[in-house]
Amino acid sequence: VRPAAVDSDHDGMDDDWEAVNGLNVGIDDALGNPDGDVWLNWQEYIADTSPQVSNETLRVQVLYATNGVSVVAGPSTTNSRQYDLHISTNLAAGAWTILQSNMTGAADGGMLVLPATGGPPSRALRVGVHVP
Repeated sequence: VRPAAVDSDHDGMDDDWEAVNGLNVGIDDALGNPDGDVWLNWQEYIADTSPQVSNETLRVQVLYATNGVSVVAGPSTTNSRQYDLHISTNLAAGAWTILQSNMTGAADGGMLVLPATGGPPSRALRVGVHVP
């Protein structure tokens, strides 16, 4: 069981994470972007990437093999976050179904393979990440 996180400035990011990543614990800086990349601080928090390093991001790729399709999240994944794989056959309707859920990332920051077996041959896949 994960202990309750402290968020003294109520910006949705744990104080410990903010301190480790050079953010101000006492100020709501969720919408900040000190590294100038496309990700806001709160998005970096969810992905557990550094808001101070612009090239650090969660990468996603699809691998096709004779035995099926897999989605690879990372690098960089983390064992302090969980990852979900969603599938859709109708993007216009915005309908997504969870194919894999609550998969813990790699402790070493490496990749996480999410099998996308089964389902229709024509589909869209996306990866979600959340704090457990």
